[in-house]
Amino acid sequence: MNFAVIVTFSCAVFGTSTEEDCFQANNERFSRIEETLKKIENENRNLQNVVEKQQNKISKLEGIVQEQERMGKDENQYKNRSLRLLEGGSQSLPGTDQVAFYAYLSKTEAISPHHTLIFDHVETNVGQAYNQHSGAFTVPISGVYIFSYTVFPNGVGSYTPVELTVNSMPHGAIFVDSSSTDPDFTGCTGFAVLALKQGDVCLVRIHSTYHSAGKIESDSFMRSSFSGVKM
Repeated sequence: MNFAVIVTFSCAVFGTSTEEDCFQANNERFSRIEETLKKIENENRNLQNVVEKQQNKISKLEGIVQEQERMGKDENQYKNRSLRLLEGGSQSLPGTDQVAFYAYLSKTEAISPHHTLIFDHVETNVGQAYNQHSGAFTVPISGVYIFSYTVFPNGVGSYTPVELTVNSMPHGAIFVDSSSTDPDFTGCTGFAVLALKQGDVCLVRIHSTYHSAGKIESDSFMRSSFSGVKM
């Protein structure tokens, strides 16, 4: 803040007034004006300091608000993603073509030829492409998929080949076998990386002609499971 002060000094001699009295009066008036100007300058500096401090505080507050907004958006995105996965992936994430599923057998079941394994307990189903009632995964989007399937034999004398099929054609196989004398539960896992087209149907099933016996185990200690994800 700048101030311009124009001071005009005048003195008229009347009666007993002298030129010296006039000078003294003007000098006193000048001193008062000078003191007033100094006070105004000090107040101006103080106001400028206050304004600068307030501006610094405002800048800091704006930075804090922006950081909190950014953190809030990141947290909401994380919560939304986690919620979808915990709820079984009721839908794909917005703006993506993500597809993933994981399911396992809820109970032990008998081995029978050409039997489709229906992994009825679904943990993840992003894209809703896996059917827990039929055991089929129907490809929703063409692309490259990674599959994993794990099967445990149930105790003594359980054995069978297990196939991963696409449109009823085998594209992978494992052989599970427990000892005929020792009640072991050694499982076997198969992996496959497949380029698939929309509408292809993937299943895990028992071999159609091989002589098999026993049961497939699945409980809280070991899970016979089927999973897949789009790359």
